[in-house]
Amino acid sequence: MRLRRRRRRGSRCPVPRENPRTGRKTKYLGHRVRDVGGSGLDSPREFRGILREVTRDYREGCISKRTARGRLLLLYRLTYPRYNRKARRIPASTRRRLREEIRRAMESL
Repeated sequence: MRLRRRRRRGSRCPVPRENPRTGRKTKYLGHRVRDVGGSGLDSPREFRGILREVTRDYREGCISKRTARGRLLLLYRLTYPRYNRKARRIPASTRRRLREEIRRAMESL
């Protein structure tokens, strides 16, 4: 007699919908990546953490290539002070390195 496996319900990689600290809708910051300093993306460590989590989700099959690319593109845009005023506090050379890392990650998808 063969035993049947039960199917798991829901997503293989559930991502919470709200940041428990601020109540805002976020995917990674505050859940999988620790939000250091003020709320929002304001340090290179947070950018790199989100980059690592997005690529991990893609490799594990939790999100499609299109979704991963869209999230990385948004992350890339947020390195510019025009779209994220907190990015002004990060030195320009560090922002440039972050953009290069994100660009390389997008190419490797």
